[in-house]
Amino acid sequence: MREKDIQKYLWDKRKNFEDLIEKIDIPEKIKHEKPWEYTPSEIIYNILIEKYREMYEGIFNLSIFAYEVPLNKESDAAIRADFLGVLNGRNGLAVVELKKSKQTERQAFTELLAYGSHVRGVFAPMSKMDIAYILIAPMQERIVREATIQNFIYDRNEIFALIPIWQNDDLATLKLKPWIPSFEEVNALTVDCFSESNFDIFKVTWDALPGEWGNGQVFLDRKFKTIGVIC
Repeated sequence: MREKDIQKYLWDKRKNFEDLIEKIDIPEKIKHEKPWEYTPSEIIYNILIEKYREMYEGIFNLSIFAYEVPLNKESDAAIRADFLGVLNGRNGLAVVELKKSKQTERQAFTELLAYGSHVRGVFAPMSKMDIAYILIAPMQERIVREATIQNFIYDRNEIFALIPIWQNDDLATLKLKPWIPSFEEVNALTVDCFSESNFDIFKVTWDALPGEWGNGQVFLDRKFKTIGVIC
């Protein structure tokens, strides 16, 4: 089965795209009785799960309207987005990129973000919130999974991944399984940022100053070189 065959099949099935999506159970949020029992990783994971739940529900309403869309300017080499669409119920466009194999999925992620940037430039003043990214790829490369999570957390790019699966090389059995990051993957990316080893908290006193300024706290984030004063 060739990648072009999958592209053509998805285009032919665009009016019934929701039938290709495999239904899954979105993981539950992590729950504690007391707010201070949550770790930073658990808080971020819960935020991601809520966002993925929203995108999972929206993906069934994806309407694809363009196939192999040329995205190039004069004198530039032609590049083509696999699909363009809209997610019904929200503004903006959905950029869809497909890669069949593990070997090419890194390329798909790079191309996906580049296409979104190009579209925002063509239809200025679109913002990143007006673009939804749909990545159809095996999601076997750790660097791709990590990049997807990081883009969601730090860059606020809405990227939803679908894993293509089939049986016996039969295109008629093609399904798209939504990929949801595990807590372990989120924790591995966030624990270093919020590690206690990145923070030194110490207290200094300005005896010569009257009032509350005479007893202050200074904290230092060693990793990000951030200094703050709490009085």
